[in-house]
Amino acid sequence: MSIQVALSDHDLAAVGAATTAVNNALLSGKSCINDHVSDCYIATLQAALIEYNLEAVDAAINAVREALASGLDWRELGQMIKAERRAGNPVAGLIDSLALDKNKITVVLENFLDEEDADDEAMTRPATKVGSQE
Repeated sequence: MSIQVALSDHDLAAVGAATTAVNNALLSGKSCINDHVSDCYIATLQAALIEYNLEAVDAAINAVREALASGLDWRELGQMIKAERRAGNPVAGLIDSLALDKNKITVVLENFLDEEDADDEAMTRPATKVGSQE
């Protein structure tokens, strides 16, 4: 036994619109999930890099804290970090940027996590910027 239903042009348009809306929602959901997976991967990598370089990250945070506690203003602190970088200070070399109004220091950490030893590929891999909040 078969049942036949006659749909008007209006009904067909409504079904088409509903199908389009469902497809758009699915695509949007997939995109959102992909974005979250990507964000999760980046956060996990940054956390691993911070743990791997914990002493250096702590040294950078403490250096900034001590400089601010000594009365340096943000402009002077930025100038001091640039001068220390030029002088070869490895801690200052880690500091990429400061957003002191957000209580944030961004450091650049090399990623040797996948390598047992630093081979040529690891040495040419780009460093990863990691923002740390005090």
